[in-house]
Amino acid sequence: MATQWGSQIMAKGYLIATITITDETAYQRYVKAATKAIEEVGCRVLVRGGRMAVKEGNESWNRVVVLEVASYEQALNYYDSSAYQEAKALRSGAAIADFVIAEGG
Repeated sequence: MATQWGSQIMAKGYLIATITITDETAYQRYVKAATKAIEEVGCRVLVRGGRMAVKEGNESWNRVVVLEVASYEQALNYYDSSAYQEAKALRSGAAIADFVIAEGG
């Protein structure tokens, strides 16, 4: 889970999103733009859509996304990047999302 740079070990960063899609057509425009941002930053997609089962908690969302990057700081930079912020603007009205950025250990 950690990358060693010189003598320092860097923990990976993860972006976890739970999403409720409200307009599938508009959401696909967001997905296209977000994919471009993901590729630019070099995120590794661990989970993006697919089958899921909510075992506890809020069942209103219908999509989960988990991205992995080299470090926590890089995950923050991805979210704050102009490429992702442009994609995020396309998500408005198409989905409701919760995003968490976490450091892996």
